Amino acid sequence: MPLNIEQIQSVIFLSTFDRSSAHRLRLVQAVQDIVPDLQQSDPTVLPLDNDLPAEFPNVIIRRTSGQGWAFQYALSRCDLIYTPPPATDSGQLSGLLKQMTNNLSMVWAHIQAEFKWQSNRLGFVVTTTLAKPNATQWMSKQYLRSSLVDNPAQIHLQYITRASWDHQVTLNHWTRLSSRPAESPDSAAELFVLQSDVNIDPATEYEVNTDSLLAFMQKASQIALNDIKEHERNL
Repeated sequence: MPLNIEQIQSVIFLSTFDRSSAHRLRLVQAVQDIVPDLQQSDPTVLPLDNDLPAEFPNVIIRRTSGQGWAFQYALSRCDLIYTPPPATDSGQLSGLLKQMTNNLSMVWAHIQAEFKWQSNRLGFVVTTTLAKPNATQWMSKQYLRSSLVDNPAQIHLQYITRASWDHQVTLNHWTRLSSRPAESPDSAAELFVLQSDVNIDPATEYEVNTDSLLAFMQKASQIALNDIKEHERNL
């Protein structure tokens, strides 16, 4: 049974911080030029403060509907996010991942050329859901199989695997499984949620340029697709 795609998110972790405010309007213009879906979006640009946490977004570009493409910039990271229309299932994921890879590579190429920022780490997250009656009870039987857990109201599970890639890069792959109430109060079903999170281990030295970004996105996309297919077989 195919899962529905809730969100796709790519993260470029910045190794150089720039607290000047002059570049941010140029960044907004560049991102809107590269991602046409954002050209009609009104950006939010927050005042910079020395006490502002490095991971807190101070530039946000997204549609008011919450769907489509979005971009966030914080001092320590850039996030490109895609939220598809409801009922977009995993059969469309490969095409969406290609769009994500293309947009992300163009954004990073511009950032490197104009601002000279650097990065040594990348992340990639795909969140999928499925409306399923009694999802919590099903997950308890499927994954916990323990008499110690008696009638849970919700479940949150996660596990991590690590793999060597390209002989020197360690990839962390977090798989997060959870249940939550369905968005519609009239629905009798719960949501089964699968999140596949692939990122480069912080201890790994990885110079992010256009070629290495494309290589990572290809590898991370394949890991996420395999993760989703494996869990779909069990649903």
